[in-house]
Amino acid sequence: MASNSDEHASDHEVDSEADDIETVPPDNIQFARQDSSHSLTGSSRLQAYSDAIFSIIATVMILPIAHHEISEHKSLYDTFGELLPQLVVYLMSFFAVSAAWAGHVWVFQTIARTDDVIVLLNLFILMVVTFLPFSFTLLGLFPTYILAIGICCLCITFVGVLQTFAVWYAFRQEDRILTQETISDPEKNKRKSALYQVLLTNPIICIVALLVALIDSSVGHFLLLLLLFGQPLRKYTIALYNKCKHACCGGANLPNIQYISNKILEEKISMERVEAFSDGVFAIVATLIILDICEDNIPSQEAVKSEGSLEKALGKDWTVYLAYTSTFITVGILWFVHHSVCHFLVECNRLMTAFNTVSLAFIGGAPLAFKLTSMFEDSDYGNNERIAIQFNCVILFIASICQLMMFITALRKPHHLVHPSAGYHGSEHAYLIAKLCVYPVISLFIYCLCFRSDLLSIYAFNLMQIGMPALFLFLRLTFYVGRKLHQIGSFKRMCPSRWLCNSNRSSCSSNRSACCSNRSACSTNRSACSNTRT
Repeated sequence: MASNSDEHASDHEVDSEADDIETVPPDNIQFARQDSSHSLTGSSRLQAYSDAIFSIIATVMILPIAHHEISEHKSLYDTFGELLPQLVVYLMSFFAVSAAWAGHVWVFQTIARTDDVIVLLNLFILMVVTFLPFSFTLLGLFPTYILAIGICCLCITFVGVLQTFAVWYAFRQEDRILTQETISDPEKNKRKSALYQVLLTNPIICIVALLVALIDSSVGHFLLLLLLFGQPLRKYTIALYNKCKHACCGGANLPNIQYISNKILEEKISMERVEAFSDGVFAIVATLIILDICEDNIPSQEAVKSEGSLEKALGKDWTVYLAYTSTFITVGILWFVHHSVCHFLVECNRLMTAFNTVSLAFIGGAPLAFKLTSMFEDSDYGNNERIAIQFNCVILFIASICQLMMFITALRKPHHLVHPSAGYHGSEHAYLIAKLCVYPVISLFIYCLCFRSDLLSIYAFNLMQIGMPALFLFLRLTFYVGRKLHQIGSFKRMCPSRWLCNSNRSSCSSNRSACCSNRSACSTNRSACSNTRT
């Protein structure tokens, strides 16, 4: 009995070991065995968790603006004047979080596996990133206070310093943590120095801005705005330095600076990270729209009693549900277009990432657009209805035109960034361009049409947004039919002799059938003659 139990136990251990081995892909079995002795794990889950945090923090700053008390008896122009500081804070916070996310992408493009130190460092980075919206809100409320500027600058500085420390630690543990491409790179040390300078650009700008703010806060705010252009500013500074060095000394470029200008700034960003961050923003924006309905438009017990039934109480807010449907469909269609673009992109460079960030920032304003379209129906005060529609059109135009510019930027290097089917002579090129041009054209047309306010209303605008999926389906059907007709026309042009032969064969067949009918007639006559003779 004991021997049988020992055999069952050993069989169970063998089966469990076999299951463990089977769960590891064949290409990674060697890495899994090597990593298990060093307590290393893959970095994919950590990157996915980080992308979720970055997308949530980048979008959450729209909530204070969307929940701002907007008076229906006041001009929207005055309301936008009150919201302008918060809108600027939202955009700066979104771009600051996006810059931190870009630095995170650069760091983990060199890291293949993670240990406890990297995981804990990443948690500290995310903790500081989640504090960025608070620091920017504080800066927006108290712009002249040095403490508010200092807290904002210190948060950005800590993010850059922690990411730099993660790079330093990863290169110290290179054989265990770094990617195989980084390990085999002959210019590995230059790559490390370049990453240091890339990650420390924004902290340097923040420290300079804080020191200048001690003398003049307005100049400090101007320097903080340079955070939006930190990477292009560094690129042109490097180019100017190299030109001055050649002009004055005639020497060669510094190796590390030359490496930054020619490699790091041209290095591609993983499309998986871009899609994950973008999907997070789209998902959060699509979900935030329902918060106002859950907060303000669920009828109370008193409202149901006063109206007499729940149906009548819900019917009072039917315009809110219509605005919710149109806004959700708009966000979904924009995601659909973004998904179509990313499907045909092989890689994404820094300029494409910048256009994608601007597009996502304006898509994040969808909750505020929903609130305006649900409030100002049939409103004549200050022409608020027209202003609400035009605000929606501005958001749609900038978000969609940036998606178009993202694809046009990729077409500058079609052999490296775009799938061949979406290139200049690809089968999907014309359809993808048409799909990207739908929202820019329609939003610009509606914006101009709003100047004739008697021709368009909130109801019509919402119904037009709800009908947009049908327009995209019609566009798909049109291109499908056009492609089939083009294929038939191309086949006729390529094989005219075959069509001529077919026509000749058909005429020959008709002649043969005529001959056969004549023969049958002759046979009938012969049979009649033979009957007469008989």
